[in-house]
Amino acid sequence: MNIILLGGNSKKNKDWLSQLSEYFKSYFDEIIVQNYTHWDTDSDSIDIENEVQRLSETATKNQPYVIFAKSIGVVLVLKAIYQGKINPKQCVFVGTAVNLARKLGYEIDIWFKNYDIPTLLIQNDNDPAISSAELKNILKDSDVKNFKLVELTGNTH
Repeated sequence: MNIILLGGNSKKNKDWLSQLSEYFKSYFDEIIVQNYTHWDTDSDSIDIENEVQRLSETATKNQPYVIFAKSIGVVLVLKAIYQGKINPKQCVFVGTAVNLARKLGYEIDIWFKNYDIPTLLIQNDNDPAISSAELKNILKDSDVKNFKLVELTGNTH
């Protein structure tokens, strides 16, 4: 089994992903880190469509796989799953960035409709990207199956 790691928007996530990769190396056959193209430029903003396409290509080459994603990485994964571009065996989502996706003009709530991939979601109760209570409501309203939401105390993303 392989794992694909996706971080948040900030280039600071590159070091975090490297540490995560080291941690996971004894648990998976291959560890694939998706470094975002804007990290190699002076741009601060991610190109969602480009990164979804890159994720799709990576996933196709690295079957079977699970995904571990944080923040904007979760947005990429949800969009790719909704569009039928990827089909991970399981997912772990840390700090789901619903409000950021909405700010970028995406109707992320519909991406959860009929979602049934086994997924662990970890969310702070007062995360500015979306509180754990708000996320829980979206999951319930969207009839999401096969998930566990772990709610942590905190007001950070």
